[in-house]
Amino acid sequence: MSVFPQTFLPALAAELHHGQPHHCYLFCGAEATAQALLFAMGLNCTQATAGYPCGECPACRRILAGSYGDLLTVAPQKGWIRIEQIREMQAKAALAPLEGGYKVVLIQAADFLREEAANSLLKILEEPPTQTVFLLSAQNRDKILPTILSRSRIYHLSQEGSLVVDDALLAAAMPAYRVSKAAFWSSAGAQRGRSSR
Repeated sequence: MSVFPQTFLPALAAELHHGQPHHCYLFCGAEATAQALLFAMGLNCTQATAGYPCGECPACRRILAGSYGDLLTVAPQKGWIRIEQIREMQAKAALAPLEGGYKVVLIQAADFLREEAANSLLKILEEPPTQTVFLLSAQNRDKILPTILSRSRIYHLSQEGSLVVDDALLAAAMPAYRVSKAAFWSSAGAQRGRSSR
């Protein structure tokens, strides 16, 4: 089973299918965290179809469970992402992947990076570790440093045509992304059903 096209942006699937991924992506909009999670799955899926992650292989299952060894997650603590979090992530991101082809760093709510944390992240993006992909999600790109934006491939997600995922489900998954697989794919199936009518 591959992820439905209505769930995962075709442009992202094409990037995974046809070439080397960029070192940093920024997803903006209501479904930013969902697309970042799906892209993390696609990067290390062992049974992908034309770039679409299967959702069933060990890598996909463990990413959904928040237990994948090559998935690093950074999320706001007490409202902000602080420099200590970025430094801790940097040390881990510099290590080679343990399980898959890529180490993935998910920075959730990147528009809540403290200034010093943003500057520290920028230094990493200027010389990114080999086989490491950074995925940033944000609601307001105007709060992100222009120098980070210039080093990111940016996707703006509109309400229409984007993945419908229960907001409470995603909130419960933060910061460890402990998403219920059954609920996640149920949301995807519901979206496909609406699109086929």
